[in-house]
Amino acid sequence: MGQAEFEELYRKYYQMVFGFVKKRVTGKEMAEDLTSEIFEKAFTTIERYDESKCSFQTWLFVITNNHLKNYYRDKKEVVSFEEEPGPALISEASVELVVELQEMREVLKRALLKLPERDMEIVLCRYYEDMTAVQIGKRMGLTSGNVRIILKRALEKLRKI
Repeated sequence: MGQAEFEELYRKYYQMVFGFVKKRVTGKEMAEDLTSEIFEKAFTTIERYDESKCSFQTWLFVITNNHLKNYYRDKKEVVSFEEEPGPALISEASVELVVELQEMREVLKRALLKLPERDMEIVLCRYYEDMTAVQIGKRMGLTSGNVRIILKRALEKLRKI
């Protein structure tokens, strides 16, 4: 894929990625920086993209999600014990809850990957990007009614999985 083709994809998906990132970080500048890093990563790894496996949007979403995970992992703050005491230690129950939520995310992720690509994209657009049926329909070339039907059926499939 050439630079001109990638620039076209950049223009097409920039707002989607930026909006997704902006909802998950503090500050517009940080969202802009992370979005730039995400597209840089996509550009440098574009040869790994296989359109027979997923759409460009799905591939870009995976890069975005992984980049945000790395950002939060690397962002951990170091606290000195000589400073004022911080909040109380995390209880065992809250640690269990965090572990349980992580396990549930993994189960949901595996279930999403079992859906047909179109269904998965609609679910991701609706619940991860907080898009309306009309917005999803415009992006995917479907009517809003069709999007709602596909979404309902996809959620039923997810419950069964």
